[in-house]
Amino acid sequence: MKIFFLRIVLLLILFPVTFTLNACHQTAEYRIEKGDAGVVQVHLPVNIIGDNYIFESVGIVLGDGSQIVTIINYESYNPGTVKVIAPQTGVFTASIQTIDTRTGLTLLKLNDATLPSASIGDTSIINKGKKVDIRAWDNDNSVFRTRRGIVVNVSSSNSTFAFDISLDNRGIGWTGGQGALVTDLEGNILGIEGIYSYRINERFQGQGRYIPPIIKIERALELTNCDDGRYMDSFGPMFFAYKLAQETGYMYGDFNGLVFNYSAIAGLIDTIVSNPGKPVDFSDLPVDIGTISPAIDGSVFIAVYPEGINIHTLEGTMLPRIKWAGIQWKRDDKQQRMFVGTDTYQITECFEIESQLINELELEILKTLK
Repeated sequence: MKIFFLRIVLLLILFPVTFTLNACHQTAEYRIEKGDAGVVQVHLPVNIIGDNYIFESVGIVLGDGSQIVTIINYESYNPGTVKVIAPQTGVFTASIQTIDTRTGLTLLKLNDATLPSASIGDTSIINKGKKVDIRAWDNDNSVFRTRRGIVVNVSSSNSTFAFDISLDNRGIGWTGGQGALVTDLEGNILGIEGIYSYRINERFQGQGRYIPPIIKIERALELTNCDDGRYMDSFGPMFFAYKLAQETGYMYGDFNGLVFNYSAIAGLIDTIVSNPGKPVDFSDLPVDIGTISPAIDGSVFIAVYPEGINIHTLEGTMLPRIKWAGIQWKRDDKQQRMFVGTDTYQITECFEIESQLINELELEILKTLK
């Protein structure tokens, strides 16, 4: 009997068992190092069918333990339901409640479960020169890492701040997804990194170094205070890519700085999308325009609507709920146009657009680049 017991122990040492969880009525295996209390992983289905899931972001457990604030990139689709993995606790399902399209902040509601809440810090202490920690699971999404940083700027709106990381950490990726946490040195959460800036190992390569804005935790908490379950930016556009034709060449971007001028740009995008002109040809464009290549002439700006948007043509016909819109201008003598689709980057319709609105849009985009 003793020999049998020793054999079992030896097998467990040589072949450790990955914990198996079925809290969401599905069996899944994960090897995840425990992070901070109240901090979880959020996994999204790879596609709308939902057969397989992939790491998307960290999540912060709030309130009574049933609410989670996270960052979701809605570029492909709105998943509706996600998996929440609480290391050493379980795997749970959660539904999307509210979206802040300005930043990608998303409020989740756990289905029939509660978890320990996170420790929230005091962001009034954030000022230039303040030391902070950047914390998240590393690129394989199993090891929880910490990098030390220094605050270099606080936005005039006081809803975001920016940090720089120490020289010995530059070029090191801290997470395979977005939504890294920024905490004080005691581990209390001060902010979360959004969809527009999640690859630290790309920020410090070459000369175009970009210091990302971090969303203050107070803005995340605002999502939990919506009495009707709707946030003021829930139905707006999210900016995913642009190419601006300039005298010196093209300028490319994907969220860099746009968060600081969201209201102006989102308002113009909504106005343009809601007032399509007459239908025009788009046979010169690829059916799938997910990548803005130099072959697509002029300036291009792409926005995605996580909740979709209804638009009416000049004839009064309502198009099926569109998922995204691309705006194209500065095309030499060719007409300015807007192309849209019900599946992201799959063009189904194309329309003329008004020149004055385009001029205003470009001016607002350029403000974010200064």
